[in-house]
Amino acid sequence: MKRWICGVCGYVHEGETPPENCPLCNAPASDFTEEALAKSQQEEVPSEAAIKVEQSPDSEISPPEVKEGSGEQKTTEKWLCPVCGYVHDGLEPPETCPVCHVEGERFVASAKGPVAETQSNTESKGSKRWRCTVCQYECTSDFPPEKCPVCGASREAFVEIDAEGNVIGVEPVQEEEKKGGFYDALCRFFVKNHIHPISAHFPNGIMPAAVLFLLIGLFSGSAVLEDAAWYNLVVILVSLPLVLFAGFIEWKRSYRGAKTWIFITKITCGIVVLLSVSGLVIWPLVKESEEWGSVVLFGLELPAHQLYVALACIGLCAVAIAGHLGGKLVYGARQRR
Repeated sequence: MKRWICGVCGYVHEGETPPENCPLCNAPASDFTEEALAKSQQEEVPSEAAIKVEQSPDSEISPPEVKEGSGEQKTTEKWLCPVCGYVHDGLEPPETCPVCHVEGERFVASAKGPVAETQSNTESKGSKRWRCTVCQYECTSDFPPEKCPVCGASREAFVEIDAEGNVIGVEPVQEEEKKGGFYDALCRFFVKNHIHPISAHFPNGIMPAAVLFLLIGLFSGSAVLEDAAWYNLVVILVSLPLVLFAGFIEWKRSYRGAKTWIFITKITCGIVVLLSVSGLVIWPLVKESEEWGSVVLFGLELPAHQLYVALACIGLCAVAIAGHLGGKLVYGARQRR
């Protein structure tokens, strides 16, 4: 049976053909390389480096380390992308990151010399590798953590994996969902094309601008800026149904519907944003006069415009928290320790 390696995230697939899409990063089948071919390509680079060392004995570059009792040379290093966390194996970093396309010169050597030697010694002493089945976070230790540091899943959600990333034993079975039909096709389309993170950029990007226009408009008396803030809020309100529905599908399909704190918080923030933006859009439509007037709340008479701004700030905070947690799920799962 052939083994196929994802060129983006390093996922290993066993089968006669590569998968249609990588189950971790959704990379297409064209990004997969057969393991035998990938190894032959890596072996070509060290030979060139060895020739350069022999031709320039006065250089400060030391030849690759040779393991005792074997003819193998330790020639590859791990290079870490400081932006997205992608790890590249090779003598040199890639020209550009295949995930975020940052320049290769910004890569950092994350496992060479004493660090790599310490890591190999630790693994040889029996340390195990564990993967969270919810967010795909991986760690190395004798036992899985009590809670996933990324998504908060319990220890039961972790599975032991080998050096190639294959699950040792039986992986927890995901709750079966009805396959086929329009809804299933729609869900697969949303997950494959990352509709949730794309649509979430509308409230994440427009909400700060709307609040800024509102603050400047209220304190400067500019009706134009107040209108600009309201129209921006309308755009957010129109986009929220798609954002929330796509987020629900992503949660059920990609994260197994895990009811951990990070997902509960994101869902709560989504509801808060929907309610606050709805109030901000409807409020100016139902007020009786051009003046803001005042509102009695808990026995206190407060200026209505202050409450309006406070409601906008609550929505902005909820948007920021949801966006931060979304980034934690996406990039935090790529951390390795």
